[in-house]
Amino acid sequence: MYFESILLILPAYNEEPTLPPLLKSLDEFATQTRRKLRILVIDDGSTDRTAALVGEAQGALDNISIELVQHEKNQGLGAAIRTGLREALQRVRRKECIAMMDADNSHPPVILESLVNKLEKGFEVTIASRYRFGAEIHGLTAFRKFLSVGAAAVYAVTYPTPGVRDFTCGYRAYHPQLLQDAFATYGDDGLVTWNGFVAMVELLLKLRAIGAPMAEVPLTLRYDLKESASKMRIFRNIKQQFQLLAEVPRRVKRVSAPLQWPETPGTEESSPEDTSNPTPSQTEPSGSIEPKVPESEESNATASESEASGSELPQSETSEPDASETEAS
Repeated sequence: MYFESILLILPAYNEEPTLPPLLKSLDEFATQTRRKLRILVIDDGSTDRTAALVGEAQGALDNISIELVQHEKNQGLGAAIRTGLREALQRVRRKECIAMMDADNSHPPVILESLVNKLEKGFEVTIASRYRFGAEIHGLTAFRKFLSVGAAAVYAVTYPTPGVRDFTCGYRAYHPQLLQDAFATYGDDGLVTWNGFVAMVELLLKLRAIGAPMAEVPLTLRYDLKESASKMRIFRNIKQQFQLLAEVPRRVKRVSAPLQWPETPGTEESSPEDTSNPTPSQTEPSGSIEPKVPESEESNATASESEASGSELPQSETSEPDASETEAS
C-alpha cells in the first residue's frame, strides 16, 4: 500500500527551545518527500511558550499543516501518547499513515521516509532503532547508553520479537488499521495505561500480542541538538521497567502469537508476505503472550481461562504523574 501522507504526532512538554528548529526541519523535509506531512502537537500541560509557538507556526510554514491539542495540566508521556493516538485516528485520512517522534529535536525528520517505506512493504509497525547497522548516537552520556543497551537486552530475552531490537525508542510509524484494531482489543483506556516512559514498551508489547509484523531502520540520534532539559528520572524509569516486566502477563491480553517474519543478520528484513523457508528466528518466542485458542478448541476452554485471557490492565501507574515524564527514553 502506498501512503500519500504522514500524520505525525509530537508529544511535547516544555519544548520551547527545541520546537522551532524541529518544525523548520520538518518543513524542509516536506519539500524533499513526495508525501504530504501533517503535524499533531500534543502539549502535555507545558508551562513555557510551547503552545504559543505552535500557534505562531500555524500558517507560517509553507509545506506542513500543524494542529494543537492541549492537556490542561501535565499528565506524563503515556497520557500524551494515548491522547495522540486517539486524536490521530479521528483525523487520519485515506492512504495516510500515523507516525510519532520526540519533540526535542533529537530525531531527524529524514528518517520518516525510511519508516514509511517499510510500512509500504507490509509491516505494520516500523521503528527507528539505535541497534541496527548504520545507527549513530550523538550527545548521550555513557551511563545513559549503558542503561539503554541493558533495557534492550532484557526485553530481547524476555519477549523476543522478530525484527525488533529497540523496544523503548518512540520514533515509530504505524499502520492506522493496526491501531484501530488495538483500541478495539484493549479498549479506549486500555491500550496505554502507564504514564511514564515505559508506555512505549507497553504499547509495543500489546501490538506484538495481536500479531503486528514489525521492522526497524537505523536511527541517527541527535541528543546533542536537544536544548530543553531532560525530563527522565533515571532510577524511577528503571523501577518502572522492572514493574512492567513483572506485570506483562496480566497487562497484555492473550490474543494471538506474534507473527514470525524471517530475518537474516546483516540483511534487510523480508516483507510479511515472504514467509517461505523460515529461519530459526521464526520459532515461538518464550514470552508470556500465548497464542489464541483455535475456534475448534474454544468450546473446551474453561471459564477461568477465558476470564484470564481478557484481563484488563491495572491502573497502578496512572495516578498523579511526575511532571518530568513527557519525553521518550
